[in-house]
Amino acid sequence: MARVYLRLLDFPRVLLAALLAVMAVAGWYAAQFSFDASSDTLVVQGDPELATYLRVSETFGGDEFLLMTFRPDQGDALTPDNLDTLAALEADLEGVDGVSDVFSILDAPLLQSPPVPVSELAEGFNTLRAPDVDRDLAREELTGSPFFRNLLITEDASTSALRIGLALDGELLAVDRERAALRTRQRALEADGGRLPAEAQQRLATLESRHDALRED
Repeated sequence: MARVYLRLLDFPRVLLAALLAVMAVAGWYAAQFSFDASSDTLVVQGDPELATYLRVSETFGGDEFLLMTFRPDQGDALTPDNLDTLAALEADLEGVDGVSDVFSILDAPLLQSPPVPVSELAEGFNTLRAPDVDRDLAREELTGSPFFRNLLITEDASTSALRIGLALDGELLAVDRERAALRTRQRALEADGGRLPAEAQQRLATLESRHDALRED
C-alpha cells in the first residue's frame, strides 16, 4: 500500500485531475439530491398508527408547523425595540404563502400581568400586545411560568421561539386518507391470500400518482 501511495505521488497533476473529476461528479449528483420527509419515506407502508393519525387529523385538524428562534443582537427578546422587531417579523411570516398562523411571546396569554380573576377570563386576557400590560410582570411570568419558560422563551429571555403553522392541503389530506384505507385493505386481503379487486387497484394507482403530483407542487 505504501508503495502504491508513493508511486501516486510521482504523478501529482494526474492525481489532482482525478480528484477534481470525482469532486465535480459528486457535486453534480449532490445538486440533484432531494429527500422526501413525508410519511411515505419515514413510516412503514400501511402502518396502522399512520391511519389513526390521519383519522385524528381529519377530526381535530393537523399539526404541521415549523419552529423559528428569535435571538436579538442587542438586549434580550423582551426589550421594547426587540418586541417591535418580533412583531414585524411575525407580520412578515403571516404574509408568506403556505403559512396559516404564527404564535410567539407576543400572543402568549398573560394571567399575572396584572393578575386576572378567574371570573374575568371569559372576557379575554392580556398579551404583550395590550397597551395596559405590565411589562415587568410580563417578564417575570414569561420567564418563570412552566408553560413558557424554556419552551416559548429561555429563562434569561435571550431567545424566544415562533411557532409557524403550515396551511394544510385539503386535497392532499383526502388523498392520503383514501390511499391509507386502500393500502390497509390490500394488506389484509393479501394476508388471507386474496387481492384487491381490479377497480380498487386502479383507484389505488390513481391515488399514488395524484399523491406524487401534489407532493411535487
